[in-house]
Amino acid sequence: MTLRLKENLKQLYYFYVVAREKSFSEAANRLYLTQPAVTMQVNNLEKNIKIKLIADKKNFLLTTKGRILTKYLEKIFGMLDDAEGVLLEIDENQSEKLRIGITFAYSKTLLFEVLNKYRMKYPVMRIKIDIDSSANLFRKVQNQKLDIIIIGETSGRITKKKIMVLPLGKEEICLVSVPNHPIQQKKAVTIADILNETIIMRDAESATRKYIQKRFRKVKLPIRMECENSDLIKKLVIAGKGISFLSISTVRNELDAGTLKKVTMNRNMKFFMDIKLMLYKKEYDNSETKYFIECVQSYMKRVK
Repeated sequence: MTLRLKENLKQLYYFYVVAREKSFSEAANRLYLTQPAVTMQVNNLEKNIKIKLIADKKNFLLTTKGRILTKYLEKIFGMLDDAEGVLLEIDENQSEKLRIGITFAYSKTLLFEVLNKYRMKYPVMRIKIDIDSSANLFRKVQNQKLDIIIIGETSGRITKKKIMVLPLGKEEICLVSVPNHPIQQKKAVTIADILNETIIMRDAESATRKYIQKRFRKVKLPIRMECENSDLIKKLVIAGKGISFLSISTVRNELDAGTLKKVTMNRNMKFFMDIKLMLYKKEYDNSETKYFIECVQSYMKRVK
């Protein structure tokens, strides 16, 4: 009987990452894939080689053959990693690299899908990802430390004529609370209503915070809690500790699950922040960079 392992190298790698992480969800994060996609690939591998590799997917227990195969795969993919390192070191200064800067919110949504598509066309392109606030990313691209950035609101002024700005559209910034919060009883929330609440916001460098404070420049918002991490803000809001202004991409999953709910605002209080991509003009002549931009623009059009 022939197992045809060499014909299923990609699926073997997916299985190896799952076995290494001892979790389908963790493996999916490492591979920039969805969990169902990883599960399907591992199931297909078992069918193709006609061997059961995982005895218990829930508690993640490998079969005897699964453990033996994992040991061999660890050596194989370890050698491939070594080979990749050696090849990159041979002429690292001349190898192509795309330095991308992106905010935390978009790193969890936009970047995941865009990189999947981009990697299919340019699998060997070296990519460096910098996740930071819009303000810091803006400074880095101006200082030529990044090639492309995707940011929201920034108070910075473009100081170099060589930088190109491409509008990507607008994103809704919504006020959210736990569904049973008293503010949800109001038909149309006003500024006065908000001033009486505990508001939780990102740090002062956050694009969302800069945008909201600009919109409320005539009043001082009672920001009583400040966090650098949007995930922590969501947990605090879900726990009923306050309300928060967050981008729709940040809270889409929680809104769908019903753990958070939009606060109905007065019709004059609608918030849509400009999202833009910035890069050095010389990078725009690069076909690899142009395709990355196309991938981003395609994603933004689809999620509107």
